Amino acid sequence: MSQTLRRIVLVTSTFIAVLSFGGNADANPIVVGGSSSHNCFPFSCAYLGISEYQQVYSSTAFGQAVSIDQMTFFELAGSGLSLEAGTFTFSLSYTSKAVNALSTLPSDNVGAGSTTVFNGSLPGLVSGELVIPFSAPFIYDPSLGNLLLTVDASGTSGGSGYLTADYSGAVTSRAYVSSTYGNVADPAGLTTEFAATAVPEPATLPLVLSGMLCLGFFQWRRKRTAAARAGR
Repeated sequence: MSQTLRRIVLVTSTFIAVLSFGGNADANPIVVGGSSSHNCFPFSCAYLGISEYQQVYSSTAFGQAVSIDQMTFFELAGSGLSLEAGTFTFSLSYTSKAVNALSTLPSDNVGAGSTTVFNGSLPGLVSGELVIPFSAPFIYDPSLGNLLLTVDASGTSGGSGYLTADYSGAVTSRAYVSSTYGNVADPAGLTTEFAATAVPEPATLPLVLSGMLCLGFFQWRRKRTAAARAGR
């Protein structure tokens, strides 16, 4: 491979990598929900027996397709939040259910792409934040439906205090299974921050690659022609 072609391949690869990270290697935060209220479901009130919790996020909260690699929940200031012990499994999926329209039967809400992103004990609070790091990124395209979080809890105990929540029902709502209250759906939802990196549209990368390779080919052919003429 000539030096010119090597440079073309390097530039093309670098450009595609930049596109893949949305022009920024650092994830950008997307916060869904306000801070008008508070709640302890499902991380700090094990005495209510929350075994399965779901929360839907409106696709309108996401401007474009993103790769999500962690989510964060926020302690209500001064509530003395203490997290439950136990095992928690977090899954993300698409859902056809609208905000404020989750079924009280959890399996009815789960749509395509269901992926387990965390399994284990809850991490400790850091500066009043519960940060859930994902075992693998979840690619979410808001044009395909709303986003659904499912949290399955087992062996829970302890817990007190509150997390920041949004009861407006504008961009998020919840459903849960409780040994105390049964199966419930209501407008409440925990304020959630997603660490998200922009993902190019599916057609973007092939077009960029083919365009740059064509430009590179014409540059290489022009230089080769010039060199051949110079050698005559």
